[in-house]
Amino acid sequence: MYRRNGKPTSCEPCRLSKVRCDHATPTCARCRSRSIREKCYYHPAPMTRSGTQYRHFHMTKPSLPGQRRNISLESPDITFLSIQSHSSKITQGKSNEEQPGNTGVPGRVSIFPKLPPGINPGLVVPSTSRITLSAYLMGLHASYAQYKDLIFNYLDRSRSFVIPRPLLYELFSTLYDDMKGGADLHSHLTQNTSKPLPPISVNTTTEEFCGWFRGANLRWELLGVVFALAGLASVHTIEPGRPLDYESFATDMYAASKACIEVCEENNQLNDMTTWMRHTNVALASNLFGDTSSILYRCFSSLTAELFALRYHRQISSQSGVPFFMSETRTRLFAAAVCRDMNLATLLERPPFIDCNFCDMIDPLDLDEEEIVLVGSELDDAQQKLDENGWKISSERENVLRPATGIRLRFALSSLRAKVLRLSLGNRMECMTKNHLELYQECEDIWAKVPMKYRYKSDIWDYMSPRSCVVLLSAHLDYLHCGFQILRMLQQEGQDTLAAILDTSMRLLSGMLDLMKQQERFVELRERFTWILLFYGLPGAGTLAAELYHHTLKGLSLPSSISCSRIVRDLSIAISWVEKQSLPNRSDYQRCLQISRVISRLLDDTLNQGLASVKGTNSQLEDVQQEQQGLAGVDINGSSDKPPPLPEPFTSEEFLSWIDDLVDALH
Repeated sequence: MYRRNGKPTSCEPCRLSKVRCDHATPTCARCRSRSIREKCYYHPAPMTRSGTQYRHFHMTKPSLPGQRRNISLESPDITFLSIQSHSSKITQGKSNEEQPGNTGVPGRVSIFPKLPPGINPGLVVPSTSRITLSAYLMGLHASYAQYKDLIFNYLDRSRSFVIPRPLLYELFSTLYDDMKGGADLHSHLTQNTSKPLPPISVNTTTEEFCGWFRGANLRWELLGVVFALAGLASVHTIEPGRPLDYESFATDMYAASKACIEVCEENNQLNDMTTWMRHTNVALASNLFGDTSSILYRCFSSLTAELFALRYHRQISSQSGVPFFMSETRTRLFAAAVCRDMNLATLLERPPFIDCNFCDMIDPLDLDEEEIVLVGSELDDAQQKLDENGWKISSERENVLRPATGIRLRFALSSLRAKVLRLSLGNRMECMTKNHLELYQECEDIWAKVPMKYRYKSDIWDYMSPRSCVVLLSAHLDYLHCGFQILRMLQQEGQDTLAAILDTSMRLLSGMLDLMKQQERFVELRERFTWILLFYGLPGAGTLAAELYHHTLKGLSLPSSISCSRIVRDLSIAISWVEKQSLPNRSDYQRCLQISRVISRLLDDTLNQGLASVKGTNSQLEDVQQEQQGLAGVDINGSSDKPPPLPEPFTSEEFLSWIDDLVDALH
């Protein structure tokens, strides 16, 4: 179990004694050594109040981010009721603390009821997973309509969720009735989860597959998907004009899905639904804790181990043994895992978990969600609408992308990125210039095969949905970043690639500025997609700032087709935007701030030293600084929290190496 800050929960004896707990389950080492095993349990919400006094252990349920009203599956947004204040009076004049299911957190109203009469959790202390899951089960059943609407709205709008929606809709169709098991539901679920699933065959239908997890066969695997998906949906669902209030609920859902994973592990379950559960849990962990978090890294390593165990990496050889809907879902899941693996490996400078040399991978087909579950002649007709490379043939301008399209775009460069990682992270004992040049050409060839309608242009924001635009933008930046890495390695080999590096960096910066601009325009994009800034935009911006600083000190012209004035202006806008954001205290957000401050310092020193010699007087320099400050709101004069003086000269390679070291320090 985890606290809301992402740290493991301590058992009650250790917490009350204020000593370090090793978080072992079912009994920690300290309690074993003191022979108090029966007292060692992990409270899911130890600080919860009951009334105005702390009482014996209560199972506290998570709260959705505010009660919701007038929810429609056709509505593009979910409307939340305003959050009740701690002192406000609600039903029948009772305070927030007096309402059933209150979380004990001022300003929040829980949608979950208290335990049914006659159940006294203080009499017998059950296992950690039973305590947690019994509480979450009650909350899910009591507020099923809100969970369902929250999840379905997210699935309808998401352009990047991997699991096909028709399969999830089918599984949800009887879930409410399936959970009417009362006090025995937990035992019933655990008993079902302990049983192996029937073997899947090429003749297995979607109804048969879904029937293995619903009705009398309801299992923890499916509920683990539901919990993680609800948390993920809450992260991506906000209402214009209201403060974000999703973190507490999303963290609760992460804990619930982790508990489901633990139950499946205890019962040695390994099947397609457990991969869905782990995949969704990883996506939620990425949103909650950031891509530099060790929590995400451990979750993702478990996912990849399970994918290998189920032979997802042997796609060509195993396609004929399963129905089309399952083979395509497996292909999507593995492709998404490879893409995330390449991102994490590049960001953290670590070897990837998935070695593509040992995988026979295929691209997922560019089919609509509903087409994946087709059979017979209908499926054949749908596949006839694809070209020889698997892309959907369409003469119409698309306003909304299919989820498969985004997966294909990211996956297209995955094998190339694996080669780049092997060269950049491996031991290079000899000159690899030829290999690098071949890789660069391969990158260009791969991108040339992408249909023009799926290549990002800044004007697509005028006619495509915001989330579809982000998908195309991230794929575009991925392509640029591959070239950026190869050009950087060529420069390290002594090749003169600086001009190409600067031009690519400017394109990375422009993409980041587009996203910043559209986040001001579309509320659903705000405080999202930090990884795009961290992974693509800020390294490109820092490269430009470092080389501008370096060349200014040396009195040299910058070898770029972009004017220095535009570079300074765009850097100033980017810095100003990052500094104005109210970023959470999370490692990836804080890393963005640190990088931004270094870029700001580089820009300040460039103006202070370079423009001083051009203008000749301090007063004229101040005029230029004030003008620049007025354009973008940048603190030209500096502040006390900025980094110490930079080394001279400070090149782009030194800046990028500093970023790499910063990741290790934050991790």
